[in-house]
Amino acid sequence: MNTDAATSGDTFNSNCTVGSDGTIYEPGYWGNLYAFNPNGTLKWANNAGFLNSDSFLAGCSIGSDGTIYIAGNAGYLYAVNSDGTLSWANSDYAGTDAFNSSCTIGSDGTLYLAALSGTLYAFHSNGSHSWTNAAAWTNGDTFTSSASVGPGGVLYACGRLGTLYAIGTDGSSLWSNNLGLTNNDRYNSSCSVDADGTIYVPTGNGLVYAFNGSGTLVWTNSTGQTNADSYNSACAIGSGSSLYVASTYGTIYEIGTPGTPTVSSLSLSPSTITGGVTTSTATVTLSWNASPGGQVVNLSHQYPTYVTVPTSVTVPEGSSSATFTISSPQMWAIPFNDLITATSNSSQSTATLTVATTALQSVTVNPVSIGAGSTSTGTVTLGGPAPAGGWTVTLISGSPYFVSVPATVTIPAGASSATFTITSLTSTPTNSYLISAHDSVIWHSANLTVRSCGITNLTVSPTTISAGANTTGTITLNTSAPANGWTVNLSSGVPSEVTVPASVVVPSGATSVTFPITTKATSRSLTIGIYASDALAYKSTTVSVVGNLITGLSVSPTTIGGNGTSTGTITLLLPASTGGWKVNLSAGVPGAVSLPGTVTVPAGASSVTFTISGKESSHTYTTGIYASDGNSYQSTTLTVLGDGITSVSVAPTSVNGGTSATGTVTLTGPAPVGGWLVKLTAGAPGIVGLPTTVLVPAGSSSVNFSVTTKPVQSTLTSLVFATDGSSGASAYLTVLH
Repeated sequence: MNTDAATSGDTFNSNCTVGSDGTIYEPGYWGNLYAFNPNGTLKWANNAGFLNSDSFLAGCSIGSDGTIYIAGNAGYLYAVNSDGTLSWANSDYAGTDAFNSSCTIGSDGTLYLAALSGTLYAFHSNGSHSWTNAAAWTNGDTFTSSASVGPGGVLYACGRLGTLYAIGTDGSSLWSNNLGLTNNDRYNSSCSVDADGTIYVPTGNGLVYAFNGSGTLVWTNSTGQTNADSYNSACAIGSGSSLYVASTYGTIYEIGTPGTPTVSSLSLSPSTITGGVTTSTATVTLSWNASPGGQVVNLSHQYPTYVTVPTSVTVPEGSSSATFTISSPQMWAIPFNDLITATSNSSQSTATLTVATTALQSVTVNPVSIGAGSTSTGTVTLGGPAPAGGWTVTLISGSPYFVSVPATVTIPAGASSATFTITSLTSTPTNSYLISAHDSVIWHSANLTVRSCGITNLTVSPTTISAGANTTGTITLNTSAPANGWTVNLSSGVPSEVTVPASVVVPSGATSVTFPITTKATSRSLTIGIYASDALAYKSTTVSVVGNLITGLSVSPTTIGGNGTSTGTITLLLPASTGGWKVNLSAGVPGAVSLPGTVTVPAGASSVTFTISGKESSHTYTTGIYASDGNSYQSTTLTVLGDGITSVSVAPTSVNGGTSATGTVTLTGPAPVGGWLVKLTAGAPGIVGLPTTVLVPAGSSSVNFSVTTKPVQSTLTSLVFATDGSSGASAYLTVLH
């Protein structure tokens, strides 16, 4: 592992290139070219791009003489010798164009660059400009991948918007094919050229196009598109007759080059139909596009009497798939499966079609148990989708006086189920009631349990709380509340001390509900009754309220710095009861400190602590700290010391690159408790290194920090800046070459 580039703040955004001697070359994003020995040690680094404020987004290319060529995002082309020295740099397009792809080197040493502007440039090996082709630029297209060289030196470049361009060695436009543009496709990578001149272009839409040397489409493979995949990298041409392409979904596809297409799949949508009601669309897919004249695929299946399938289907020329319709002439008594087979060129694929029946299969109720006066939902389900005109089912209640259902329910055409409402009277006695359904074929039944309603329990949790705290009451019914809910009246034995809502409603379908019980802060302790009633029942319980008082409030320490903290302590007369004792807190100068708005003394405890944080300021404040529970009150004071940065210095003020200096931050006075945090930054962070922050210790008025430097090619002066958020100071450090 080598981290030289990472240590210098550089990043890699492209592939490595390995020279004939094993040297590994990698461009850095910040314009540096790195060479590493095979063992991973740094061999040399060339910063020509860095000095030109350039950046490298693509890999480098190596000429036959070992020269390394690399193009920058700022429009420079660099030639670097194998020892790391700069041979030449072409700046003809610096600032006017950008190169996001690698050089392509022709057999005669000519360098070809596909630019972001949609322009293809040619350069001689000595860096001089040869020619420019702006066909893509004229079309509003752009290049983000390298050009490829085919037989005879013809260049092929993929435009981002979906046009393939062919350019002669003299820079002339030979032809262009905008098939991808026409199909709203994208070319995100370079093309690959076979020995016979066939050009393969993978696309962002999951297709692979094959063109001949004159730009005519030879075939299209949709394997990636069928899998909703996409391609951002070029095809690899195997030693046999296969192409290999990697997708953005992490899949590698092997694609056979043209031959006779075979059947790759047979799919049905939907795979289940109802006889005489619905149909299915079948799709047969070939391994690639059909040849001229189309390709016939023969079809067969098991049950021709019950299922209708054509004897064959023809995949049109240039297409890889064809569809056909499967139907069944009428509704059958029982469901069955039919195996469909597609055959062509000694290859076949199968798919299973399920033919369903439509008849009443079940009736269900949900919920199966309800309270009197509530409703339940019944559902009738068929064996398949209802035919045209729908499917009518007759409904019957076993006790129509207490539990009612509609006379019929109709399942709409194409649907396989329908729901209906079962309604019970409020006076319905607890019992199980039969709900029946039948069509012209069969009966089905389900049971519904109805329970009478009423309060069965009233509880409070917790039952003992501190005065001023709250608790929760819970009402429980004998059964689920009816459709409009169940109203329960509430009252308190001492409403001046403990309050409850006048009433609460148990929601429809629920068996319980909670309500708040609120108490007032008081020094008295008392037990109070809580009462609940409805039209049928009455329940009561009690809640115990324990009184208390705040007897003390203190802070320690009483003086802190702007970024320091102090601990406040609240003391009660008695230990807090169940629920704890809530105390409200505030500060006289909220701009000087921060503290919680409330704090709770835990049950069983007689005191609690809380944190007060000082806010950084150049002023000193003494602020009041206040505590109240609504019945008692205490206060104290806290002093927050102010401070600020008065200066920052560096000694010595001039050092050789690669050596260190010492920086000093000085405050206007001694740092408070907790110290004084200072943030440090450098004007040249890649050359001058500083700690991110430094802490002036409590009681001290200054602190030192280390300043490191890196070697530079020319003398520079960097700003060293210190700030605490409200004040700041700076100094300069000169780094000598």
